[in-house]
Amino acid sequence: MAYRLKGSNDEYTYIPLTSNGNRYQTTIRGIQAPELTDVYETFICTKDGDSYTQISLTKYYSPEMYATAIINQSQNNDMKNAVIAMMMYCRSAREYFGLSG
Repeated sequence: MAYRLKGSNDEYTYIPLTSNGNRYQTTIRGIQAPELTDVYETFICTKDGDSYTQISLTKYYSPEMYATAIINQSQNNDMKNAVIAMMMYCRSAREYFGLSG
C-alpha cells in the first residue's frame, strides 16, 4: 500500500499489507494525537523490483474516520470508550497547539 497526506506533493510511503480473511490491513505508525484528523490518500500497489504499480483507485481516509466507524459499528463498549477518549485527546491536543478543526 502507498500513502501520503492528502494534497501533499511528498513522495508516497510504501508499506506492506496483511491478509485478514477477506480483507487486507496495514498499520501507519507514528501518528501523533493532533494528527488523528489528517486525511491520507492511499492506494493498493504491487512491487516489482524497485518500482510500484498502482492497482486500485485512490481512497481518502483518516484515523478519525476509522475511529468513527469503530464507534458506530463496534459492539464492544470498552473499545468504543477507548476510541472516544482517544479522539477527545486529539481535540485537546489540537486546541493546545492552536490547530484548527
